[in-house]
Amino acid sequence: RDVYPAPYHPTPEQVETFLAPLVQQYRRLFVLYWGDVESDPQRLIETWLAFHAYKAADRWYGRVRLATYGVATLPEEPAITLNARFGDAIRLQGYALGRESFAPGNVLPVTLFWEVEAAVPARYKVTVQLLDGTGRLVAQHDGEPADGLAPTDGWQPGQRVLDRHGVLLPDDLQPGRYTLAVALYHVASGERLPATLNGEPVGNLLMLTGVEVEE
Repeated sequence: RDVYPAPYHPTPEQVETFLAPLVQQYRRLFVLYWGDVESDPQRLIETWLAFHAYKAADRWYGRVRLATYGVATLPEEPAITLNARFGDAIRLQGYALGRESFAPGNVLPVTLFWEVEAAVPARYKVTVQLLDGTGRLVAQHDGEPADGLAPTDGWQPGQRVLDRHGVLLPDDLQPGRYTLAVALYHVASGERLPATLNGEPVGNLLMLTGVEVEE
C-alpha cells in the first residue's frame, strides 16, 4: 500500500532523510533491491538499514531481491554482559533484545556486541536461533556480521563490532518459553567454532536467554 521509491545515486544525507522517517512510522519494512549496483553503487541504503533495523529475511526472486526488516529500538551497549568466546579470537561482550516478550509473527530484534582479540583468518557466519523446550529449532537468522558489511576475515585486534539480527517468529508459533542461542560457523565448511562461557566449554552453541512468546 505504501511504496517509497529510493533516491538514485544517493548521498549519505539523502539516505538519512529518506529512511529515518520510515523507521519512525513503520514496524516492518519490505525492501526490493533491483538494479541497486547501478542505482546505489556504494550500498548506502543497505548499510544504513544494517545499523538502524533488523534484517529478518533476504530472498531472491529472479533478479529482484526482497529483504524484510524489523524496526525496534537500537541499543548501542549490551543490556546483558558476557564473558564468552568463540574460537581463540572472538569474544562476545554481550547482547540486547529490547524486551523479553513477543508475539507470533513478530521480528525478534537481537543486537550482538563482538570484540576482536586477534586476527581472524576465515569468514564466519552468525546464526541466531530460537529453540523450544526440547531443543528443537523453531526460528533462526543467519548472516555474516553487520549484514555482511563486516566479514570476520577483515576484523582487526581491538575492534568492536555491532551486529544486528532479526529473527522472524512463525505465525503459528505456540505461546510459551523459548531459548535464544548463538553460534559462529565457517561460511564454506559449515563447521562451528567452539564456545566458552566464563572459561568453561559449552559446546558450539551458546545459550543466551529465555524469550516469552505470547498469545
